[in-house]
Amino acid sequence: MLYNLFQNVLFLCFKFLHTVFKSRHQLWTEYRILTGLICITDIHYRIATKFWGDIGSRRVYSTFGKPFSKTSNGWIFNTGRDSK
Repeated sequence: MLYNLFQNVLFLCFKFLHTVFKSRHQLWTEYRILTGLICITDIHYRIATKFWGDIGSRRVYSTFGKPFSKTSNGWIFNTGRDSK
């Protein structure tokens, strides 16, 4: 779910960069910026999966370390009283 969000953000960044760098001699700059964004996103995803397991698993931790649980209704904050 979070990885799909990253992909959507990267796509919007690509569309923005494509409108900014329209001339042919600036396409290389657009390519370098886009590959840099993809690299940063990939590094962030790898760090998150290393410390907190699979992003698509049942439990995902936010930046502050608070656990969230995936239910049929979406993501809810885990109060620590959930049953396994």
